[in-house]
Amino acid sequence: MLTRWCKYNLLTSLLLLFALGYFGVKIYKDQTEPDEKVAYFLKNTKILQQRQLKDLPETAIPFYGDSLVQELAVSRVNSSLINFGIGHDHSSHLLTRIREDLKQQQFSRYAVAIGINDIGRGVAVGDIYNNILEILESLSFAGTIYLHTSLPVAESRDAALIINRKVREINDLLSEVPKIHKNVVIVNTYKSIAVNGFLPESLHIGDGLHLNSAENREWLELLSAALNER
Repeated sequence: MLTRWCKYNLLTSLLLLFALGYFGVKIYKDQTEPDEKVAYFLKNTKILQQRQLKDLPETAIPFYGDSLVQELAVSRVNSSLINFGIGHDHSSHLLTRIREDLKQQQFSRYAVAIGINDIGRGVAVGDIYNNILEILESLSFAGTIYLHTSLPVAESRDAALIINRKVREINDLLSEVPKIHKNVVIVNTYKSIAVNGFLPESLHIGDGLHLNSAENREWLELLSAALNER
């Protein structure tokens, strides 16, 4: 027969398991479903960028991506680069907006950097890769696409080991893309910035994700070199 103390411990354990399960599901749900404010921001920023498209010269090089791209001073290295980064963006949404943008105007060169938000939201690496392949297929007419590897997060960031393992997995897949799409050039930011698989603590702005100004300039130098080569 269970003692009163055992019954109490059993009931407490069951309640704890229930709470962990409930909040675990809630946290996962919050990460994978877009917030209304985020969705509003994405929609309106996309509209503003589409208005810009109509007035861009044929020599423009749209640089698509998320907040990591949005914070880059792209004209620093090439006046033809146009920053089309949008904070919170992810691969499936980027695929949709690129397809919509192509109805406005097409260019001979593009740059793309996407994926880290997908990983943070729990999207499978294979799904991210397939979305990127579809993006590249949509841009198959272009002479050159500068496809960037995903950057790791700092060790201090939550779930850094899991995130960075997936970053390496997606980057391994991306390294093979030029064999499929001959117009793709890989800009390997991961190789230049990552140390032991992590983003060094001294290279971000305090959130373990976004690069500081010095590293943003290093990123742009890598892109500049790629632009000059092809």
